Amino acid sequence: MARRGATRYLEIVLGAFLAVLGAAFLLSNIFGLDLTSRLWPLWVLVPGLVLLTLAFSARLLAGLAVPGSVVAMAGVILLLLNATGQWQAWAYAWTLVAPTAVGAGLMIYGRVSIRPASHRVGISLVLFGMVLFLLLLTFFELIIGLSGFTELRFMWPMVLILAGVLVLLGPYLWRRRRL
Repeated sequence: MARRGATRYLEIVLGAFLAVLGAAFLLSNIFGLDLTSRLWPLWVLVPGLVLLTLAFSARLLAGLAVPGSVVAMAGVILLLLNATGQWQAWAYAWTLVAPTAVGAGLMIYGRVSIRPASHRVGISLVLFGMVLFLLLLTFFELIIGLSGFTELRFMWPMVLILAGVLVLLGPYLWRRRRL
């Protein structure tokens, strides 16, 4: 019975994905929108979100959390870099894909499949990835001036955003109780 529920969930996710994809194509054709020039990173982001959704659907599919989080994070980064044109940020943004997104995927996998060791490794990778990201961001932007934003007025908002994310994720990341 549980297997049938997981199969039905897969059908719902796949059906919703296909319907939304078809609607996007239809709207772009009706209104003459060029979705490829600005929104092409969605071709990376959406499959990652689908994989993540499937990972949450059943323990059997929990292993999809790691590739799903990696692909989704790459899609988010591509979307932001495409919107801003700051492609040089890949010099440090890759740390959000690996090890950070890998760690997030392991955390999800550990929770869904009830594997505390995977969850703990995921926490370590997320923390390591965030610290590495902050160090490389500081080095490439403040010291080298890679993007031309060497002034502190550009860096403080980024630091505040990252601090806010860490505060929001803090209770989840640093919780020491057993799964």
